[in-house]
Amino acid sequence: MNDLEEKARKFAEHEHEGQLRNDGVTPYIKHPEGVVEILREYFHVEDDDVLSAAWLHDVVEDCGIAIETIRDEFGGSIAWMVYVMTRNVDREEYKKRILGSLPEIQKIKLADFCHNCRALEYDSEETTQRYLQDFEDFYLPLAKSLFAYKLIEDLEKSIARFKALSR
Repeated sequence: MNDLEEKARKFAEHEHEGQLRNDGVTPYIKHPEGVVEILREYFHVEDDDVLSAAWLHDVVEDCGIAIETIRDEFGGSIAWMVYVMTRNVDREEYKKRILGSLPEIQKIKLADFCHNCRALEYDSEETTQRYLQDFEDFYLPLAKSLFAYKLIEDLEKSIARFKALSR
């Protein structure tokens, strides 16, 4: 891990301190960590800006950090990636924003979705149904467009596991 990515990891760790995943036990920082691991494993990403943005992808939305703070601390490129992934518009507009973004941002979003799908059993029924629909309508075609077949297998396994648990 280089200095910039380490700085982003520490920043995210500080901002997410005390937050837990939906299971009520796992520290939230395990989510951006998982996203970074997926980017490395499935997409072989080593770009400092992309990995830093992955660490920071939820700090604006979940921690109330201003995008200007991200820009001042990490530069315009990382701030732009974080901004694009911040859900501050309705779902359809957000999907259009992701589709119109750079492949690097799309990969972060796919890794984010994939990591979230690994813990669907801890989400509400409504959230889970939305994830299942989004998988079919949006994330599966996006993953195919990026030739992310290993990630698709992971997503399909997560969803199949969830469906088996919910029977």
